[in-house]
Amino acid sequence: MPSGSPRRLAGFEINMTTVPTELAPPSTTRRSPPTNLAPNLARAIVVVAFCSYTLIAFLRIFYQGYGPPSRIVLSTLYLIPMLWLQLYVFGRPQAHFRRSVTYTALFFQAVLAYAAIAYSPAWLSLTAFLAGSVLLVLPTRLAWSVFVLVVASMAINFARLTDSPLEITFAAVSTTISGLVVYGLTKLNGLILELHEARTELAQMAVAQERLRFARDLHDLLGSSLSATRSRAS
Repeated sequence: MPSGSPRRLAGFEINMTTVPTELAPPSTTRRSPPTNLAPNLARAIVVVAFCSYTLIAFLRIFYQGYGPPSRIVLSTLYLIPMLWLQLYVFGRPQAHFRRSVTYTALFFQAVLAYAAIAYSPAWLSLTAFLAGSVLLVLPTRLAWSVFVLVVASMAINFARLTDSPLEITFAAVSTTISGLVVYGLTKLNGLILELHEARTELAQMAVAQERLRFARDLHDLLGSSLSATRSRAS
């Protein structure tokens, strides 16, 4: 019998209509979210900035002419773990390392930073990594106290190279600013990543709510259609 044709039952004429029972629900296939520009750009800025700090320290070896070519190779091997600690351990807030791991990494970074000063005065700027990492790892009150100590130690080490108060002050201010830049860029990267994850969760919740609304509407539609059919049949 074609859809919508009248049907006579016990002296009554019932108009049977086809109720669509297979509506296309929203897709339940989990699609991979498109690559978001903000987290990738934030991470790229952090990587470029930290690599630039390391490259400047490396180029100072050429500029000041410290040692034979073999020392340049040793300098490269020395700078790699310093940069790795900053990017992989302290520069990834989403990694959630255990506190003991971060404290151990901070200790090794301090050893590398002050050993770098003994290795070459051209690497005094590497204490900026240590100053920024202190603010990232330690509790707030302790972090700022240790940060001041790191800056003061930088000024003391620089005072061994020059008697100019202006240059010593410049070294202290430069370490302070560089440490705050390291801290700020890392925190900003983490905040952007958290915001991206929150927006993704909100989008997934909105999709789930829309699917529930669709299911309720379909249930109400089928229920009302079947009720109308039963009433007409009786």
